[in-house]
Amino acid sequence: MGGPGETARGDRPWERRKRAISVNELVLAFFKHAEVWYQKDGKPTTQVNNIKRVIRQLRAGYGDQPVTAFGPLALKALRQTWVDGDLARKTCNDSTHIVKLIFRWGVEQELVPGTVAHTLREV
Repeated sequence: MGGPGETARGDRPWERRKRAISVNELVLAFFKHAEVWYQKDGKPTTQVNNIKRVIRQLRAGYGDQPVTAFGPLALKALRQTWVDGDLARKTCNDSTHIVKLIFRWGVEQELVPGTVAHTLREV
């Protein structure tokens, strides 16, 4: 194997697909993970509701786009909608962090190229 994320054939799973997955597909997969991961004593934590809210807004604006098309400008535009909605700075920052978390998780699952999450870190 050549490097991280490569298979025995030397390719990466997202390169074998005919198309990049959509943002909708990514957030659906992430939410299934989040429902299990963000639990305490068998019950969802408040983070699950925060994630739901962010996913709803992410899907509304970018759901049909491929994950490879979602970059820093899209994240900044989404963040601006939260600012314009008079959300507290902490809520805007937490929401931005959740979007980055979703894309990083996508890289970990080999659903998203690492370059996508890397560029989002800069926001």
